[in-house]
Amino acid sequence: MVVRVNRGPGSEAPDARNRDLSDPAAAGAEGSAGPETNGFALASLLLGIFWLFGLGSVAAIYLGIRALNQIQRAEGQQTGGALAWGGICAGIFGLFSVGLVIAVAVKA
Repeated sequence: MVVRVNRGPGSEAPDARNRDLSDPAAAGAEGSAGPETNGFALASLLLGIFWLFGLGSVAAIYLGIRALNQIQRAEGQQTGGALAWGGICAGIFGLFSVGLVIAVAVKA
């Protein structure tokens, strides 16, 4: 689709409104680099991996769920669903590990 703006005779100056929108280079010329990664998803994964036991696991689950909600509402403007799911899974694993350690300590 080509958008042309008629500004009268003799007006041949290039304008951002006079461009071919079907050209990907022209359509993205304003600096849109594509979807960005959700920060909560990244934080969820990092907390789930590096702070595996205790509050880090709870925070990883919370941030992962929050990230998934934000990504869903962003309608393609954010990515990171796999990071969020990774953080949720690592958080759940951390909570089960804490439960196992407590169960072994109580039994001993």
